[in-house]
Parts: sequence; C-alpha cells; structure tokens
Amino acid sequence: MHAIEKFIRALLAFSLLLFSILSSAQSRMFVTAGISTSLGGNLSTFTAKVPAVASLDVEWDRKVMGSLYAVYGVSTYGVGYSTTHDLFAPSDSEYSARFISVPLMARWNVSNRNFLYIDFGINTSYLAQAHLHESFQKFSNVGLQDYDGNIGPYLNRFYQTLKFQETFAVNRFIFSIYMIAQVKGQNTINNLSDHWGLNVQQSTFLNSNGYSDYFLLGFKLGCRIR
Repeated sequence: MHAIEKFIRALLAFSLLLFSILSSAQSRMFVTAGISTSLGGNLSTFTAKVPAVASLDVEWDRKVMGSLYAVYGVSTYGVGYSTTHDLFAPSDSEYSARFISVPLMARWNVSNRNFLYIDFGINTSYLAQAHLHESFQKFSNVGLQDYDGNIGPYLNRFYQTLKFQETFAVNRFIFSIYMIAQVKGQNTINNLSDHWGLNVQQSTFLNSNGYSDYFLLGFKLGCRIR
C-alpha cells in the first residue's frame, strides 16, 4: 500500500508540473459546474440512498496534432451514501466525502468541428474531507450506540481513478456528461477501525471496505473562457 501511495504522490506531482507548463502555453480554458451521484462499496451501500453532490472543474486543452488534444486541469467532486437497516439490529450509516483531483486526459475533437469532444484518461484524486455518522442498536429500545465525526485522518488520502467524459459545445457554452471510476484494489481504510466506536460487523462503512471501488456519474454546464 505504501508503494501505491508513493506512486500516486509522484504521479500527482508530475501532473501538477505538467499542468503548470502547459497552462502557460497557448491553450483553451473551460470552467464548469455540475451535479453528480455515486455508487460503491458493497451491496448495502450500492442499494442505499445516494445524494446529488456539486462538482466544479477548471480544464485546459492544447492541440497535439490533428483532432487530438491534451486535457489537464483541477476539479473537485463528492461521493457518499445514506442507508438505514431495520432487520434484526437497527442501524444507520451516512457518509460523505470530497475529493480534489488533477485530470490528465486525451481529447478527440470529433471531425475537428469543435462541437463534440470525447475525453479519456487518468484522474489522480486527493481525499480532502470525509465525514461519517453511524448508529447501531443491538436490541430494540436498548443500548443505542451513536457515533459521528471527521474520519479523514484515518483514511488513505491518495487514489487513482479513471475519467471519461463527452462534451457538446455551442459557441462558448458547453454541456458534459462524465464518469469517474476508482481503480480497483485501492484500500480506503487506513486505521479507522482503531478509532471508530463500531466494529466491522456493526459498521456499514467498515463492512463495505470504506466505500471503495466507487464509480460516479454526473453532468456539468459551463463555458470556454479563452
């Protein structure tokens, strides 16, 4: 896990360096805001209520050759769920997290008409905030356990995700639909189990391996600044 985190840190540093170099060159700048929703973890969190979360993106593209462009930038997006179980032992679990990411993607300008863009690439993400509220009651009306707090310090911070987006442009205005998928095999939980009041059997979040292997779907609206 330490090797993966070191690799992601190095990739993030490289992406930021590339971003600073390319953004100083001639390029187009896009600013967008939108809404997304996510699914992840295990069956309990996949079937949970999923809130709509705001997103914000600033992206630059630069022509490489023909209809191929390089896309880079910075964005923020959120994931989370809210679930209640009443079978056997009543329990509630509500999780929300926000990421800051640096996308590095290839863009296809379809037919070179500047009307439809298709992007795909890596999206290095940093967990900026994570909040969890859970309650568990072993027996009806007896022994309610309730815990709430910022769990960010007890989770792994860096993740690698893949991003796909399709963008329609009319003059300076753009509309995009996009998907972000966490690369499988990255553990979310660091040492949360040592600092949380519920164990793996009682906690939906711990049982789902920290809402890992999520994927996110969203749309956004914006405009080209230059």
